[in-house]
Order: sequence, then C-alpha cells, then structure tokens
Amino acid sequence: MMLKKLFNGELPLRVAFWKYGVLGLTILYYIHKMFRSLAGYYASGNNWINFFKNFNISNFSQINVVWLLCYFATSLFLIIYSCGIIKGIWKSAANYDKSIWLAQLARLIIVTIVVVIWWVIIKG
Repeated sequence: MMLKKLFNGELPLRVAFWKYGVLGLTILYYIHKMFRSLAGYYASGNNWINFFKNFNISNFSQINVVWLLCYFATSLFLIIYSCGIIKGIWKSAANYDKSIWLAQLARLIIVTIVVVIWWVIIKG
C-alpha cells in the first residue's frame, strides 16, 4: 500500500526522498551486497551474462542455491525499486510547492544515488 503511494507520488517529498529514497535504497543495496557475498564465488562475476556463461553445477551445495536465489531476487527487487523511487520522487517533486530548487535538487540527487548504486553493482 505504501509502495503504491510512493510510486504514484502521493507521499510528501520529504518522506519520499529521505525515508524511501536515501534510506530505502541504502538498505536494499546492503542487503543485495550481503546476498552477493553469501553466494560467494558463483555471484562474483562482473555481470549475469558471465555468470550464466561460466556456470558449473559440480561442487555446488544446496545452501549456495538459496543464496543465489536470494541474490537474484534482491537484484530484481532493487531494479524495480530503483525505477519506482525515481518515478515517485519525480512526481512528489512536481507536487512540492515550497521551493522549486529543492524539488529539482531532490530529483537530481535521487537519480545520482541510483546511478552510483548501479555503477558500483555492475562494476563490482
């Protein structure tokens, strides 16, 4: 319910930016990083294409399957959340009537945060 309000831009800009943008993306990034670390060698490739290309099932324990599934699930959720948070903050900034400069700054900062997070994830 709250994510729907967030993605539709119905939350105040302050709440959308700080609570769901900065804090939410930071928490999701570290959860993603934790699952990548737990998946170990199997998730250590530069990207998913190399992972599937070099995948070898020998000596693959069941717990690694769990960590890989968690890693891919958080990756997918982070993609969806990143797009949704940009859309939500963009709409919340459009509804923000106190300062056009703060609204534009919030847009710029959230796009920058998302780009930096994905740059770090992709470049590993």
